[in-house]
Amino acid sequence: KSLNYKRFEHKDIIPLIDKLNKQFVVKQIGKSVKGKSINLIKIGNGEKKVFLWSQMHGDEPTATMAFFDFFNFVSSFENKEIIDNILNNLTLYFIPMLNPDGAEKIDRRNAAGIDLNRDYLRLQSPEAKILKDTAFEIMPNFAFNMHDQDFRWSVGNTNNLATLSFLASISDENKTINNNRANAIKLINLLFNDAETIIPGCTARYLDDFEPRSFGDNFSNYFPTVLIESGRYKNDINKTFTRKLTFTLMVKAFLYIANNLYLNSPVEPYFDIPSNGKFLYDLILRNVKYKIHDTYFVLDICINRE
Repeated sequence: KSLNYKRFEHKDIIPLIDKLNKQFVVKQIGKSVKGKSINLIKIGNGEKKVFLWSQMHGDEPTATMAFFDFFNFVSSFENKEIIDNILNNLTLYFIPMLNPDGAEKIDRRNAAGIDLNRDYLRLQSPEAKILKDTAFEIMPNFAFNMHDQDFRWSVGNTNNLATLSFLASISDENKTINNNRANAIKLINLLFNDAETIIPGCTARYLDDFEPRSFGDNFSNYFPTVLIESGRYKNDINKTFTRKLTFTLMVKAFLYIANNLYLNSPVEPYFDIPSNGKFLYDLILRNVKYKIHDTYFVLDICINRE
């Protein structure tokens, strides 16, 4: 409950991480440009390994909140059957805030002005080095690259906000469906169907242009990598509902992986998921008469609340 507003900083999550030491394995795996700790939380003792990271872009906090909701879920000892199923079959690894300097200034980039998700090849930022080293040390069966997308995206050509968008990361310009991508696709198909039961018409597929500098596209050469982009739900400015939805789908994903339920899911339905479409606006003022240098022009003015 202490993370009740979508803008928070490193100093807000450290007391929460400190509390996890009693039940989970917490390890500092490095520091940011400005010396803030970057932590890895390990839960479970199952054979299959799942690796998740959030806030590699500092201004994208929804999954970070959902991570701590999951930690509370495990600590509550409620729904014991679900928790035991997950933790006996999976070992989960979380980096809840990869870019603490960006979170502090509400910025996509780190303190050196580097977009961490464009630094896979050069590894000029300490945060990118930490992410890559950790991933290859774990070599997960699944990786989850958690982001917040622009809240204006629509679902295809509809006027529905894309509350969630999924992507099975690609590994080349040909968008080859290798075994890793196929498994990511199969899992996404199940999660898409789950999301549609809660927010029908508000789930999309993220644009899959190949980006050779990004982590997701490179990681997909080594393990299935699922991108989850949290958008916005109607009248959910603070992303409270989107956070809840992200948490719920994380639990479902863990259960699908723990019990191998994704393996029999077909690949084809993935390509029927509508992609992110046009930009939407909170308010549009049509046919506004506006004077510029003694001449009147007719304008449409679009306004977004952030």
